[in-house]
Amino acid sequence: MIYNPTMQLYENYLVTAVWHNDNFRGPRYHQLFSFLFNTPFIPSIELDQPRANDAIDLRYAYADQYHIPYEIIDRDLGGQNSSCSMLEMMVALSIRMENHIMEDKDLGNRTGQWFWSMTVSLGLDGMDDTNFDSAKAAGIIHRFNTRQYEPCGKGGLFTVQNPTIDMRGMDIWYQMQHWIGENYIGKV
Repeated sequence: MIYNPTMQLYENYLVTAVWHNDNFRGPRYHQLFSFLFNTPFIPSIELDQPRANDAIDLRYAYADQYHIPYEIIDRDLGGQNSSCSMLEMMVALSIRMENHIMEDKDLGNRTGQWFWSMTVSLGLDGMDDTNFDSAKAAGIIHRFNTRQYEPCGKGGLFTVQNPTIDMRGMDIWYQMQHWIGENYIGKV
């Protein structure tokens, strides 16, 4: 993909939402982030369309924050009717998880934690810049987009130990709620 300046700055905006300066002493994930930014999210069931919509809305939140006219966002990133990337969808979902469900002032902002939990569940963990394999990553995202992951969600965004229903038949929002319920609700 040929990047324009708006795209480069927007990708950086997405990355910094889930990757903080104190992470820079460890492994680098530039190739993974770039791959996810250039890979489309394909809502395979109708109820996953809101995840794509949240991602598109993130473009306009970025525009508002940096005083960029919407016309430039539409021209350089695509408008409301365009598709979103995996990175956009995962970051938007992580932000929504933090701001609407899991916010805890005592624990601070855990947006990055939610993003990396999804990365691990997908099977993209360990794909830092020294170990990035684009063919393997493409296979992982194809498996996710076509819902060919395991019934417990492994290979999708949320893996649960005790699924009460096949996670592949649930939309992403309810998969997330099931995962939160198993891992955080009622735990101290």
